[in-house]
Amino acid sequence: GGGGGGTAEEERGAQMRRKRVRCVVLTDSNGRDATEDTIKIHLPREERNKFEVEVVVAYTIDEAYRRVESQSIDVRGARVIVDTLTNEVRGMRTRRALNPDELVHRVHQLRRLLMLAGAAGVVTCQLKPMEVKDVTPYNERLHDYLQTEGQNGQGGYGCRTQTRLEHLRPDGYHIKPTYEGVICRTYACAILGVEVPCPTSAIEFSPTSVRRRWEAEWPRVGGRGGAQNERHGWRC
Repeated sequence: GGGGGGTAEEERGAQMRRKRVRCVVLTDSNGRDATEDTIKIHLPREERNKFEVEVVVAYTIDEAYRRVESQSIDVRGARVIVDTLTNEVRGMRTRRALNPDELVHRVHQLRRLLMLAGAAGVVTCQLKPMEVKDVTPYNERLHDYLQTEGQNGQGGYGCRTQTRLEHLRPDGYHIKPTYEGVICRTYACAILGVEVPCPTSAIEFSPTSVRRRWEAEWPRVGGRGGAQNERHGWRC
């Protein structure tokens, strides 16, 4: 009798696992310490068992592309969260920084490959602010691209970031360990497809030095930036 009960329980567990929505988070060094548990803790308790989350570290879009193409990253049937853009924008010792149009082209190529590889959907994360680079034009181009993809029925939408300049380490692009939970909370919103709480303000995407220059040039209006780009049209 005990064996039969165990078999039935195992079958119920297997059915629950089959019903779960599989999610693959493609992240770089800023999210490499994220896990299924640290992401799902930000989901409503009643939603946690509905998702299966896998975190995959790929430091650039190119690396993610190669690994999906070689099938070392399995995205079949998965909702894929793409957050591997930082190194493409800041540049690295072995590769130059991309301009906004080049970044969008790489994102488009990766998204197309993910869908061809069987992904159920792709969510692209907004670029986090950096002290070493003004990411505003990159996010604006990403917004335009994702909005167009969505209108074309390609399910292209983005998830806004909650990272602030004050969250950064002295190098100007890595997140302090204290704020790693912010990244996990953003991934949870991307998985659910809901708007992030307290998204980063438009002016925060420009480095401190740039903002200080604006404030010196336009002191009476309190600096440049503002509501015109506040939402960027991101879905969540």
